[in-house]
Amino acid sequence: MIMDIAKKKLELIHWLSKLENESVLEKIDQIRLDSLTEKQKEFFRPIEEDELIQSLQEAESDYKRGKIISQEELVKRIKKGKIL
Repeated sequence: MIMDIAKKKLELIHWLSKLENESVLEKIDQIRLDSLTEKQKEFFRPIEEDELIQSLQEAESDYKRGKIISQEELVKRIKKGKIL
């Protein structure tokens, strides 16, 4: 069963890579969008320019105030289940 699913996915990927029919692609994309949870939709939502600028300003402010950790420390916290 699992192998059948993996095989089917590969077949679909191959088929999609050669598909030129825009109407079919749009329908498939709509199916993909409909299958996402609200959390996934929010995560994959394109970021607006003003949101990006605000996020960058906050990051720069955090950096200037020393409110940062090293990548190594981040990995340690993740392993302990204490991300922030």
